[in-house]
Amino acid sequence: FRTPEINSVGGRTEVVIWKADLIDSYPNLDEREKQILIFIEKNGRVKMTEINQLEGMTEYYAKKFVSSLIEKEILVKFGTGRSTKYGFETGSSQMIASIENDLRKIQDILVKKQTM
Repeated sequence: FRTPEINSVGGRTEVVIWKADLIDSYPNLDEREKQILIFIEKNGRVKMTEINQLEGMTEYYAKKFVSSLIEKEILVKFGTGRSTKYGFETGSSQMIASIENDLRKIQDILVKKQTM
């Protein structure tokens, strides 16, 4: 990722947020890994049973790809046993990308309202 840039000149502050989607910042991901990341990006921390319910996902593949994403240090496991959830590390670059994505969505909404 490119980190946001903050420039202050002459009493004016400018923030540049690079438009890079979370998923696109990880080349070489399997389609199912991307599917899991998109789901977690939209829903926050999720349980394995929720991942199992994704279209085309089986329990075997859910466990396999979640483990792979944890090994790649993209996802983090929170808790143990039945309360285990999977998500992004708070404060990590993934969280920044998620915030950037939310900002783009807000920007799109504001642009649509201005054109109405």
